[in-house]
Parts: sequence; structure tokens; C-alpha cells
Amino acid sequence: MAAIAKLNEERPEWVPRCTVEAARPGQPQRLTILMAEVGLGDTGLSNWCNWFNRRLAVEQPAGHGPAGGRIRFKASSVDFSENQLSVAGVKALCSLLEKHNVRCEVLRLAGNAIGNEGMRCIAKYLTCSSQAMATELHLSRNTRLTGEGIKWLLGCLASHPAYPVWSSETHRYVPLWVRAENAKVKGDAGYQVLEDACKSLACSVCLGESNGDIKCGPRICVNVGCCDELKHNCVAHLCSWEAPEDAAPLPSPAAHARPIFAHAGKGAPRARPSGVEEPARDEPRLVYEDDDLAVVLKPSGWSCLPQPKGVNPCWAKMNPLKRRRQVGELMAQEAAPPLQAWLLLHFGADPTCDAARDQASDRGIAHRLDVEASGPLLVGKTLRGFEHARKQIAAGLLKDYLALVHGSFPAERGECHAPIDTSTYLETKRVRVDPAGQPATTVWEAIAEYESPDRRERYTLVHCRMVTLRTHQLRAHMQHLGHPLVGDTLYGDGEVPSFCPRLFMHKFRIGFFNLKGQACVESCSLQTSPDLWKALGRLRKVGGMAMMGCGAPGL
Repeated sequence: MAAIAKLNEERPEWVPRCTVEAARPGQPQRLTILMAEVGLGDTGLSNWCNWFNRRLAVEQPAGHGPAGGRIRFKASSVDFSENQLSVAGVKALCSLLEKHNVRCEVLRLAGNAIGNEGMRCIAKYLTCSSQAMATELHLSRNTRLTGEGIKWLLGCLASHPAYPVWSSETHRYVPLWVRAENAKVKGDAGYQVLEDACKSLACSVCLGESNGDIKCGPRICVNVGCCDELKHNCVAHLCSWEAPEDAAPLPSPAAHARPIFAHAGKGAPRARPSGVEEPARDEPRLVYEDDDLAVVLKPSGWSCLPQPKGVNPCWAKMNPLKRRRQVGELMAQEAAPPLQAWLLLHFGADPTCDAARDQASDRGIAHRLDVEASGPLLVGKTLRGFEHARKQIAAGLLKDYLALVHGSFPAERGECHAPIDTSTYLETKRVRVDPAGQPATTVWEAIAEYESPDRRERYTLVHCRMVTLRTHQLRAHMQHLGHPLVGDTLYGDGEVPSFCPRLFMHKFRIGFFNLKGQACVESCSLQTSPDLWKALGRLRKVGGMAMMGCGAPGL
């Protein structure tokens, strides 16, 4: 009590606006944060975050610190409307809320100076848990916010385990209630943003409907596609947005898991180079490209280790036919070839693609993926693009993975916060869960349950949103939960089952902002990895969303 009194003396003007109720057994502590119209800028909000961080730390019971678990708070409202907050202030606020696992019914940030980078911070907070961190988000009158920020928000909500929000009252999944009106996202331009976002993200939004006297609201959606117990892909209510008279309707809600099993599209395997009959691995392919950046789908069997040997700078000077032959040799060789070699062969002949020819920038590779895993990687075609990619990684990419794990989970979704110690990685090529490790969070959702027809062993296909991305985080976290990945010889039982030829881990989505400030979210469905698709086809579907018309493979 003395510590609380001392804190109250520091900022008496904040005390009546920020209340913390006494803890009740088994219940999250209730908060009220009403800081609207108090003239806070970014510096003022940072000072408030420092003060309130210490206030919440006082409430943390002994034994419930970082080593003992995570205390949870619930706020009926977190209101910072009508201040002068921009990205720095919003980042500080969202970091505080995430640190203390504060869930709020209503998050009000209207009437500030929040732009698209601020939206990145908000979206990260909203998606940091397997439970929805808010049911209402108010962002109107933030004049720096554009349609690209709205698209980023929708991209982060799409396919997330916590969204749409499950209502225990109505036993329905309800889209997040979003108010984000401003001059840049109104009228025809705003509707075009939604059309493009729904198409590229394979999601749906509701503009507000009515059924008799019942209308869509923060706790209910009357859209016919949202009115059963099945999880759908309608992730947001944007009821203040209007469709132009001649506009085509937005997509109707569909099954939440359908994008996971969708057609390969741009990620479909390419025709092999001539003379390659039975390659040891597929060829990488482009799923996104602009003047400076590319997203390359890395198949299993290609290495991303930095500064590899055997990449000949002269390959960039070969004619197209010889470059294709060299690609064929890389596909056929027994040892895992470096992805840098393919980048040089594919981009190196283009005089504008200087990153591909630059060994110091590792041919443009800005982040990495295990050699046995598959999925999209962001690379720089130009040195300018490479530096931008590195900044995007530091700011936080959107990263979704799919994994087939041993056993069944007791719940449909959850999260793992076990710290990851990477200090032994260089020596053992393994990491470990250890209290002294780096903070790490994996949010997961069970998509489908399978069983082996012969052994009757159960498996679960899980979708994982990586809030952080430590080395081998997904593999170590699943092992920690008692569900090692199928085919994982490092963290599993050392066996590769007959139905699956390799580690069953596939990066499903990647999201970033390009140099023009456009939100880019690229998906690579499970069909872009034919070996994993065929592996699931050898198992019997027995439960989960795979039984609900998602197009999942299986017996």
C-alpha cells in the first residue's frame, strides 16, 4: 500500500483517471484508463507508461513475475482519444498493454496523429494473444492513417486464432468492431481499399446489416455468413463505411481455414529446366516482386546459411539458357544448395538488381528459414531494397506458420511464452527452453486433426502466429508443449514417419510494407508444398476445421 501511495503522490492528476480494482480469486484484475483530452503527446504518454508500468508491477503477486507466469488485467475502456499521439506514443502504449497482458473491451485512440506505422503497433498488440485483446477499436479522425494501414490491420486479423472474436454469450464468432473514418479512407476510395484487401487477404468484412429490429453491433453480427457456430473469415465490422451504388458486393464470409488449403496460385511449382528428370528439390519461385523487393517461396532443401561457398559471381554473366541449366544442376545435386545461388542466377543479370551481385549483402537475403522448412522470404533485389527489408524485419513482419505435430491438444487455441535460450545453438544446432532465455511468444490454433490409418496415431495441423521469431522457436515451443513436429529429428523422437518425407513445417504468410508504403501480405497455401500436401492426403481426417468444407486433403 505504501508503494501505491507513493506512486499516487507522483501524479495525483492521473490517479482518478486510472483505477485498479482489488484482485478477485481466479479473475483478471479490472482496470479503468480514461486519459482522453488531457493534452498528451508522445513524450507525455511515455511518461504515463513509465508511471503506470510501475503501478501495475505493484499489483503483481509474489511468484507471478516472469519466471512464475503472466498476470492478466482487463479494462472496460482504455481511452486516449483527442490527444496528440503519433507512432512513438502508440508504440509505448501498446508495448505496456502487451507486457502486462491487458485486455480491453474498448480501445479508443480517435482524434490523434496516428499513421500506418502506428497501426502496425496497434495490430501487433491486438494479435499478441490467442484471445482477442479488444472487441472495439476506435481510430477515427487520425488523418495520417491511410487505406494501407487499414489493409495491414485486416491482414493481421485474417487467419489469426483470436479473430473473429468468440462470444460466450451468443456462441457465435463476432468481427472486431472498428471505427476508422477520415478523409483518406472515405467514399469510393475507402470501399476500393476493402475490395482489394478482401481479395488479396482471402478475408471478409461486414459493413453493417440488419435483420428486422436487430442490427450489427460490437457484440453481434447479423450477416448471414456469421450466424452459425462455425469459425468464419469475417474479421472486422466497418459499419460506417458505405458501398457506392454501383459497387460489387464484398465477398461473403467463408470458412476461416480455407486459405490454408487454397490453390497454389503464384506459388505453384515451375516447369523444370530441360534435362532435369528427377530433381532432389523444387525450384524457388517468385510470389511478389517490385523494383526493389521480392518475396521468394523457398522450397524444402534449399539452405539460407549466410555467406555460403560455391556461388560463382560469373553466373550473372551467363546467357539465359546456361543460367537455367545451372538452376537445374542445383535442383539435382545431393547437398542442399544455397538460396543465394538461385538469387544470383535469377536476378544477377539484371543491371538494376545490385543486391543479387553483392556478396556482402548475402545476395539480398534479409532473414532465414530452416533448410528443411518451406515458405516465403523477403529479399532485397537492390541494395536500397535490402536495407528496407532489414528495417521491416526490425519493425516486425507478419509471420504465420503451419505445422503438423504429434498428438491432440486439449483446447482449440492457446499460446506459449516459454523463453528461448539460443546460447548453445552454434555448438549443438539446438536451442532450449530456459527461464534465462529471450522472451518468446507463439500463438497457435488447432486447424485439423488426423490419424494414421495403420498406427492409429493422432496428429494435429496447427497454425502458428509468431509474435516473436527466435531461432527454432516454433519447434522448441511445440516440443515444450508436448507436441513435437512430425519429422523433427532435432526436437522429436528422431524418426521420420513413412507418410511424410521431411520436417512438416511450412511458412504460410508473410506481411510487410514496401518502399512505397503499401501493405503487402503474401500467402503460400499448403498446396505450394506438394510433398506436405501429399503427406496429409495419406492420413485420415478425424476432426477440426478440416471436416468443415475447407478443402483439406485426407482420407
